[in-house]
Amino acid sequence: MIEAVRRGQNLSLALRMDAETGDSSDYMTFILPGIKATSVDVDDGAKNLIQTLNFDAFPAVYDSESAIDDVLKKPTTLIIQDTLA
Repeated sequence: MIEAVRRGQNLSLALRMDAETGDSSDYMTFILPGIKATSVDVDDGAKNLIQTLNFDAFPAVYDSESAIDDVLKKPTTLIIQDTLA
């Protein structure tokens, strides 16, 4: 991640939260398809290694190689998937 900041590389960020521990449990996913990290701070404290990332989000296509219809491949800033919805 630190190298991506140094190179100014575009990245994506995904967070998945499972409702339970089972294989077929419901979940919610947040995806930022286009981010550019602007700074990284690493704190190697006594308890844990903590990495703080500041970033800017911008519209991007999350998976241009996917099998979904090309009409749906539009640049967006945030994708939310909720299996309970």
